[in-house]
Amino acid sequence: MLPPSPVSREQLQKRIESLTQQNKVLKAELDTFKIKCKVVQEENRTLKQASVIIVGVDLYTYIHTDLSSMQYPSI
Repeated sequence: MLPPSPVSREQLQKRIESLTQQNKVLKAELDTFKIKCKVVQEENRTLKQASVIIVGVDLYTYIHTDLSSMQYPSI
């Protein structure tokens, strides 16, 4: 097998440089998305906790309102 011609070698070197640069850009973009994902996960966790508190308060209010408004039959 013959070694690549100088033109071909130069083209391959440019392609390697281009792919290396593209790889750096994609890694930076991936890091950005990882950070955004963590932020969204934390926001989701906070919203879930808040919804549990709201449901708990609503249930407590419902139970106490319902029981306090009940009329008992006279004996």
